[in-house]
Amino acid sequence: YPSASNGAACLRPCGGAGMCPSFCGANRACCRRGDKKAPVECKGSTGFVDFAYTKGSSKDYHQCVQPGPAVAFKIKNCGEFDLNGLWVRTGVKSGRPRYTLAENGRAIMEWSESRAAWRLYIDETWLGYGRPTLYIATSTSATFPTSGWQAVDGIGPVPQVEAFGQSASPSLVQVGELEGSLALKGKADYGTHEAACNTDEEDLEKAGNWCLSKCPPGYRVKNTHTCEQVCGDTMPADSWGLCGTSAAEVHAVVAQTAAMVSNGAIKSYILIDDMRKTGVDGDNLAGTINTFIDMGKPFAHPKCPEFVDAEQSSATLPQQSKLVR
Repeated sequence: YPSASNGAACLRPCGGAGMCPSFCGANRACCRRGDKKAPVECKGSTGFVDFAYTKGSSKDYHQCVQPGPAVAFKIKNCGEFDLNGLWVRTGVKSGRPRYTLAENGRAIMEWSESRAAWRLYIDETWLGYGRPTLYIATSTSATFPTSGWQAVDGIGPVPQVEAFGQSASPSLVQVGELEGSLALKGKADYGTHEAACNTDEEDLEKAGNWCLSKCPPGYRVKNTHTCEQVCGDTMPADSWGLCGTSAAEVHAVVAQTAAMVSNGAIKSYILIDDMRKTGVDGDNLAGTINTFIDMGKPFAHPKCPEFVDAEQSSATLPQQSKLVR
């Protein structure tokens, strides 16, 4: 799973889109790229992370990002605790910007023509009348004032207003390569991906869900756990797990093995059936054991040497070497 700063899905832990210091960190927002219904702080947000091998992209799910330019300032150490936090520009009032608290749209800062001052209040009314002014600043600045605030109906200390610093970093889009089997992870969480092999520290390659050491020279991968020796030199024929001088010779050995096993099976059946009818005796028991031994002999081929002489036996089993999981 990715971290909050590297493409983690944040909508559920944040409880919705918007500013989310609890999961994303201070001054960070939970947003989805191109979301037309996103809160204002997500408009123009940057820092989205897209990897080719993860499930979903920043257009599919919400990530922790740098909020957009609408985030204007932060209020802290205010005696009215409900005004503390990040503020976003949400419109225009009396020819100047209007701001609301990102976490509460009823907390408002706007220019008041009648008071000739900037006003901070919380609108808890239905029709907008009788709203108590908590703080005012007589500054005539074109945007939010950072000083000069005085308490009216609010309690001290007065708010400390700090401009919000935007990151100059553009949206981060990275592309990587990994096995395309992620498509099979239909139930995986957005932003997650399969584990990759650490090829920088070890000589490994990915096969399915395993990180495997590469087979040594003269061997090939048989399955995710085993290397198999490659047939060659004087025994180039490779069939049925055997190396031989020719394909016909290997097939003859296989046919002979099948015949010996079949005959042994019939003989053992007769001996076992005779013991069932007449009782166990030493001769029948010994005969049965010897039959099973004879049935296993066709499989006892010698292992292939690294270099095979022309005069050596014609059909042998490839060696197997366990791989590191």
